[in-house]
Amino acid sequence: MEFILVAIFSATCFFVLSRTAVVQENNIALPLLGGLYGTKVLVGFLYGWLHLHYYGGVDTWFYFNSSRMIYEQLWLDPMRYLQLVFWPNNPIPPPHLKQIASDLFVWADEPRYLMLRFNALLHLISGGYYNVHVVIWNFFSTLGLLWIYDAFAQRFPHCRKWLIAGIFFTPSLLFWGSGLHKAAICFCCIGGLLWATKQVIHKNKTLIHTILWIISAFFLLLIRPHALLLAVPAAIAYYWTRGNEYKVLAKYLGTYIAGLTALAILSLLSMRFNFFAKLASVRHAFLYYHYGGSDLPMPPMEASLWGFLTDMPRALYNTLLRPHFLDIHNELAAVAAVETLLIFCLIIITALFHRKVLRENRSFLLACIFYALSYYIIIGLTVDNLGAIVRYRTVPLALLVPALLVMIRFKSKPFS
Repeated sequence: MEFILVAIFSATCFFVLSRTAVVQENNIALPLLGGLYGTKVLVGFLYGWLHLHYYGGVDTWFYFNSSRMIYEQLWLDPMRYLQLVFWPNNPIPPPHLKQIASDLFVWADEPRYLMLRFNALLHLISGGYYNVHVVIWNFFSTLGLLWIYDAFAQRFPHCRKWLIAGIFFTPSLLFWGSGLHKAAICFCCIGGLLWATKQVIHKNKTLIHTILWIISAFFLLLIRPHALLLAVPAAIAYYWTRGNEYKVLAKYLGTYIAGLTALAILSLLSMRFNFFAKLASVRHAFLYYHYGGSDLPMPPMEASLWGFLTDMPRALYNTLLRPHFLDIHNELAAVAAVETLLIFCLIIITALFHRKVLRENRSFLLACIFYALSYYIIIGLTVDNLGAIVRYRTVPLALLVPALLVMIRFKSKPFS
């Protein structure tokens, strides 16, 4: 029965993808689309198998099994099921939900609990099979990556095949973005924001795409709040420079310096708005818990702008250059080390052989790069585990890799 449901949902998801506007506007051939989606589904199966047999069923299987507990409430008390799926989960659950909230462990952790909500809804149609969830999950992941692809392909049409390769086959994007994990939702939300913004601003398609923008922003805020908040300065700088790109890099730097200055002033006025204290608190939480053999020695962070600035070089080093080959302790770490080296080489090649970008596209690329680097800094300042760093940096990588690829000046165009 599982095989039949996997086949039915795979065919259905592929058909729906083939009819989406992003596929038709970009003239993506059906064999290519099938290859992209099929590869992601197969990697999603592998992701689940590895986590079940080598990592004790953490994360992805926890989301699946815990969401089944919520789904089973449907047959005991339908109203309780609806409350568990749709109600806000305040830190203290109501008395009639107290026991199951305790059994779920993540009631007060909204990002992780959101994964249970999604999977509890999927149980309605999945027959209770993990791999069916993977198939549907990859529908949204693939759609999000296609939207991201569109944002670059429309501006750099000569790089389409490079973009396909970078966005869909960078190891982290393929592995973490194909599993039953938060990265897939982040891809869908970021892609939805880019697609909806394009449709509203450039094509005057307002209602449905405004709704898509709001939904994407809402779910991204729930599952990765910093992923949305870090887009604010990039968006401000982008709209400042989009019409007038004179000294565009200086304007981006000015925007971020002004933002840090504002955060420093707010931190002096009230502890409630002390951004640096929040970062120090998150780092403390990571330092307090031992996650595994890839933990990094990190001192506590000084909760101030000075502490932020002095720790920033180490943060970028840990996220851009690690794990390296001295950090390898298993097969996945080896793949991550190779990917780190390739990304670093891509940065060097882009710096040495970058081509002149049209002025109207320069601001967009800088927005992607500044967003990715600010994301990397936040990860590096707070996370002391290389395995976690590799997972968390997947989201900004979806914008950094294509931004670097389209800037390279190739002597020939084998992929054009």
